[in-house]
Amino acid sequence: MISGLLASPWLLAAAGFRLLGLLLLITSLVALFRVRPFWFLLRLMAGLVAMTVGVFAAAVGLGTVGYRALTHEAVAAKVRPEPCGRAKAGPFRLCLLKRAFVGFGNGRLFTALGRSDC
Repeated sequence: MISGLLASPWLLAAAGFRLLGLLLLITSLVALFRVRPFWFLLRLMAGLVAMTVGVFAAAVGLGTVGYRALTHEAVAAKVRPEPCGRAKAGPFRLCLLKRAFVGFGNGRLFTALGRSDC
């Protein structure tokens, strides 16, 4: 799961927004020490918004990786049917006998016999 998150573009977006937010917070402290309250508040709010967007981007990246792991599909079995003869089903109808070879993902083989629709 961690390798999928590292390959995600959401991680890059999250890191970028977090870094931008950190830089804005530092510049807001500089504005505070220079006694510029308007620029302090403006940069503080922008920094907090950027850090929040970074957290949301990380959450979306984690959710995407988790969803991919949850919906991963693997072949459970392969079925290969083939006709093997005829059987009587009634006075005027014939049914085909079929044999099905089932190969499971773990290597087991299974053979089943059955009739097709008459």
